[in-house]
Amino acid sequence: MRDDGSIEHILCESKDIEYSLNIGNLILLEIKINNNCDNINYQDKIKQYANSNYEVVKEFIKQYGEMETWGKAEIQNRAKVLANIVYYEVINFS
Repeated sequence: MRDDGSIEHILCESKDIEYSLNIGNLILLEIKINNNCDNINYQDKIKQYANSNYEVVKEFIKQYGEMETWGKAEIQNRAKVLANIVYYEVINFS
């Protein structure tokens, strides 16, 4: 069965609207897994993310899975990491 994925807000939209829409707070998940992540805490989300077949999710878990919580500082940090990936690896500016 085809699954085009769905955008997950790692920090729930209801928790902090300003940071919930930041690129550092977004991740692509399979639709079924994303539906299971609605309004649950960060560590429970990590348990759901572990069911994903997407490489980007597996990498996210390696980098951030041991954290107790997910908030403003983590979102800002991940946004910078993602920006560097786009800048240096996708666009290939050096």
